[in-house]
Amino acid sequence: MSVDDNELLVDDKTATTTSPDSRDSASLSLEEIRRLTDIDQIRSQLRILNQEESTVDSQLDDFLRNQSDVQNTLETLESLRPQVGLVRGDVGQLLDIVAAASVLAERISGSSRVKETVQLRCAVGVQQALKVKDYDAAARHIHKYLQFDSQVIKTVSEGVGSHDEAVPEDSPIHTLKVAQTTLLKTISDEFDSSVQSNNDEGISRFFKLFPLVGGGDLGLDKYSAYLCGIISRRCQDAMAGAASQSPNVYSEMLKVLFETIAMLVDKQESHVETLYGPGRMLRVLQRLQREADVQSVIILDSFAENRQVSRKLGEVKQAYDAVANWKSSTAPRKEIALETRELDIILSELASISQRAQLFNQFLHARAKEYSESGQDSTKQTTPANDGLAHVSKLDQRVQELMGGYVLFEEFFIVKSIEKALKIDQYDSNNLITSCVDDVFYVLKNCTIRCLSSLDVDILCALINSLGRIVEVHYMSVFQKKLSSAFSNTETKDSKISFMVLLNNIDVSQEYLLKLSRDIEEASMRTFSSKPDSTRAKIMSCLTSLNEYSGRFGQVLKTWLDNLFGQTVKPRIRPLLQDAYKDVRYVLSEEEFFEQESGDYFVQRFVRSFDALIDLYQKSYTENNYNQTMAYIVDFLAKDWERLLWSNHRFNQYGALRLDKDLRAITAYLSSKTQWTSRDKFARLNQMCMLLNLDNVNEVGSIWGNKAGPITWRLTGPEVRKALALRVDFASDDIGNLKL
Repeated sequence: MSVDDNELLVDDKTATTTSPDSRDSASLSLEEIRRLTDIDQIRSQLRILNQEESTVDSQLDDFLRNQSDVQNTLETLESLRPQVGLVRGDVGQLLDIVAAASVLAERISGSSRVKETVQLRCAVGVQQALKVKDYDAAARHIHKYLQFDSQVIKTVSEGVGSHDEAVPEDSPIHTLKVAQTTLLKTISDEFDSSVQSNNDEGISRFFKLFPLVGGGDLGLDKYSAYLCGIISRRCQDAMAGAASQSPNVYSEMLKVLFETIAMLVDKQESHVETLYGPGRMLRVLQRLQREADVQSVIILDSFAENRQVSRKLGEVKQAYDAVANWKSSTAPRKEIALETRELDIILSELASISQRAQLFNQFLHARAKEYSESGQDSTKQTTPANDGLAHVSKLDQRVQELMGGYVLFEEFFIVKSIEKALKIDQYDSNNLITSCVDDVFYVLKNCTIRCLSSLDVDILCALINSLGRIVEVHYMSVFQKKLSSAFSNTETKDSKISFMVLLNNIDVSQEYLLKLSRDIEEASMRTFSSKPDSTRAKIMSCLTSLNEYSGRFGQVLKTWLDNLFGQTVKPRIRPLLQDAYKDVRYVLSEEEFFEQESGDYFVQRFVRSFDALIDLYQKSYTENNYNQTMAYIVDFLAKDWERLLWSNHRFNQYGALRLDKDLRAITAYLSSKTQWTSRDKFARLNQMCMLLNLDNVNEVGSIWGNKAGPITWRLTGPEVRKALALRVDFASDDIGNLKL
């Protein structure tokens, strides 16, 4: 160390000792020290730096001595880390609760201050309004009080006193609650007084006040009772002014009842919904449904009593000696004095009652669906089962009880009407059928229309299931008995016509039955278009069964047509053909051919005899029966003609040509007598004629087998040889050598 350094050190120590104020000086930055030029300043900065160095060394020594304690503390804190995490989560939840409570407290505090002010005004206003009987103003004050948040009211009420203490009687809340109870009772009494005095203005005024004072349900119930009173009086007036023996009088009473309710619903709907809120009309509708049950049951009981429904139903059941026995009989076992006119009145009124009840129920449930959906979550689907109304009302039950005898009444009515139609049956020579056919199916049509008008699918299906059996047992069987007894006596023209008229009756009846089925189908599809597919399928299934009866009647008809043809027509065809072929030959010279060409004797004789044969049938049969008989005739004629040619005739080329002309003429004539071509019936004869008109035997090869072209051969190979053998100029060896 140099002398200068020692001097500086001594001076520094001296300066440190002698200059205590300098210890408080701060050291300069390195850049500032580098710029120092004054020796005193440099010594001063050196002294300061030495002092700071000593302080830092001392602090480092302290840190090193305390290092183990710090490490222990850190380890302790590390062990607490999981617990701190749990505490942190709990604290977060607690902060959320405190924040929500703070918001609620602020809201309640603000609302409470406003409410207390308004409550005071409401309490004073209510008391003043009640004193002067200004119920409208009092209701408005109560309504304003009730509009406050229920939580706020509860909190303020609890804040007035402890949980164990009642609300002080001098508080605004207590005053308003007492006023609400008093006012609600007063409004209720005033409404009742207005109803008693028939004061429409008062009724409307106080009805508006119920929801304002928290009495919405009470107001709706009282208003519903008021509306029910209107309905009851209307029904009583209708029953008092009606003549019980007039047709459809009870149905008309129900009409008055249902139309009154519908009118009230339409008129009051917007009024109630505006005052009481969306969907609130449903409560009124529920009460109106119950009133409809009460009034309609009174009307229906009166109907059943005055029309003596139970007694007449018992007579019908007794007449048939139980339903299971009479279904297979041809007539009731016991005659009763019950007139079809009486039944007609009962049935018409029952159908009308059922129709009105069905339409009324549809109206109620449609409105209930609207009200339910407007007063609830729109995502919730409303069905008739949960629309708020009774799914099966007392009206429904009573109508079902009365309709339980409808089908039996209708069956009896149809049977008696059929018997009457058959009893007065008449035949007019200008008609093809007797009067009973139109009479019977007129009754059937009216009965099905009446049943359909009831809008009761089950009743309709039950009647449809009965129609076929009734027609078969009580109507068609009568024709069959008459046919059986008349079949053995069809020699005279009159007896034959009578027999054919019976067949016409069956033919037209089966057509009418099919038409009736189609009419029912069309009408039911229109009437029940809004019903589920299963309902329409049920009706179609019943109609299918009804159509099967028409098919059975068709088989009966075909059997009797065949019998009549076999007995009266078929025996005359062969003599007719033989007479037409009198003096006819088919081995002709050229002169003979042209002579027959000008005379055409066979065709003329055939046409004349055939016209005489079918004239009566053409005039007396229905179109279907005539066509069926002609089909029998042509079929038998073709076979007998073929037999005649095989057995009685030989041909040469001119004769074959003559046969071709005769066959074409007869085929054209027969086609003119029917609505279908008879060519197919003569296919075998035409092929036989074609073979006979060949120039030589070898030409068969060009029209037989693979070379037949469009020809479908009805003749077999042996029959082809047999036909060729009828040509006198064809060699038998050539025919025998044919490969067929």
